[in-house]
Amino acid sequence: RVCIFLLASAVASAAPAHRASHSGILPRDAKKAFGDGPALVPGQQARAQALRVMRGGAISRNPPPPAGSMSAAACITSLTKNIIGAGMLALPAGMAAGKGTGVLPALAIVLFSGALSTYTFNLVGRCVDATGAVDFRELWSLTVGSSSAWVVDFMILGVAAGATLVYSCFLGDIVASLAGQSLSRTQAILSATAVLTPLCLLPDLSALAPAAYAGVAAVFYSAWFIIKRFLDGSCALGGALASSLPVPPELGQVSSGRVSLGTCVLFNMLSTAFMAHTNGVRFYNELEGRTPAKFSKCVTTGFMLSAAFYGLVMLAGYKTFGAASQGLILNNYATSDNLAKLGRAATGVSILGSYPLLFTSLRDVIISSFKSSPLLSSLGARCSAASSPSWIALSLTTLAAVTATAIATSDVGFVVSLSGSSFGAALIFCVPAIIFLAAAKQDDKASPSLPTSRAEVGAVHGLFAFGVLAAVFGTTVTILETFTDLLS
Repeated sequence: RVCIFLLASAVASAAPAHRASHSGILPRDAKKAFGDGPALVPGQQARAQALRVMRGGAISRNPPPPAGSMSAAACITSLTKNIIGAGMLALPAGMAAGKGTGVLPALAIVLFSGALSTYTFNLVGRCVDATGAVDFRELWSLTVGSSSAWVVDFMILGVAAGATLVYSCFLGDIVASLAGQSLSRTQAILSATAVLTPLCLLPDLSALAPAAYAGVAAVFYSAWFIIKRFLDGSCALGGALASSLPVPPELGQVSSGRVSLGTCVLFNMLSTAFMAHTNGVRFYNELEGRTPAKFSKCVTTGFMLSAAFYGLVMLAGYKTFGAASQGLILNNYATSDNLAKLGRAATGVSILGSYPLLFTSLRDVIISSFKSSPLLSSLGARCSAASSPSWIALSLTTLAAVTATAIATSDVGFVVSLSGSSFGAALIFCVPAIIFLAAAKQDDKASPSLPTSRAEVGAVHGLFAFGVLAAVFGTTVTILETFTDLLS
């Protein structure tokens, strides 16, 4: 349903404008906004403007936000940290999906996904420059229309719910592994939730700020460890740790050029891995001396560094375990491997610190959805007050729902792939395309604030169509891969 709605929005945005709607993004008066025909009386102006609201399109440009203070180097570093996360630990399983994906196609898909994500992230920055938006929801409202801004809330809800679910699954696997045989996965998830509950009920999360640095350190350590174990061969057949591995490597499917339907699973996971677009507005506005050209250089560098990082970890993990690669690659290593223990512990601490931040985003968007609903607005108002009984009840109910789903989900790779094929594809490909096309249609052709060309507009239409197909086809393949043997 979301794909159908987005497709309808894109068609409406790209449709040839009537005489009364070929205006620029910043209409100054009736003549400029509605063409060179006879001047409209006030009643006609109001009716025409209301028609434009229903059709979508920016009505006004916000005043530019305050000048940013983040240097280009800081922007690249922050963006790279924002992109790279624990989701990279599922990428080897993406290569192993179905009949496996060869080394060359896998690297090509990483570069392709990274390049598309770079372009759509830049589309967000260009539209922010044209509209002066200060957050992602406002960017949609100023271009497509405020009446459909719920779409953004829905997307963020899906992303936040998927991320918290993945982290709950990761914590269950990590705690169970560190505990040896003393805890089942269900008990491990419940134990982790018991620790997380008071953290998720904190009204002020500033005390968890150091966890961001711990998270970066854990990611880089895990990457180093995975690459080291591949290079030293200790997990290979006959290696020093081979006899203590929970599952032996299956390298029969490893190849240089194989492509299968399972390759779609890898692409879906990369959609999740490169998903940072809702923060694009903040990155653009905070960049010192911001211009679309300067922003593009920073974004390209950040995404390509992330792509290189993902490629190394993905290949090292997959070439170590092959078809046996699990949804959390750390589960493949021996419980007696001290370096693996440290990697699990570091990742667990990182997730414990990051989880409340993700959970807060999830809770906030739920409250925002309640407040915008005529039926639930009073509940949303009660839940808005931090530490109030309604706020606490909503927090506990949401955390319980995520925990129950994590217990029922045995394959975290499925969650990562499904999240990427649905909300990932929509946020990376479809939503930026719709915003750009709506803004470009309304732009002032005589003095454009969003320079583009017919070729680019056509390409963005194609990008939107690709996003819809990727979402539908990728979701289908992910479900078939997980619940059937048709792709084996």
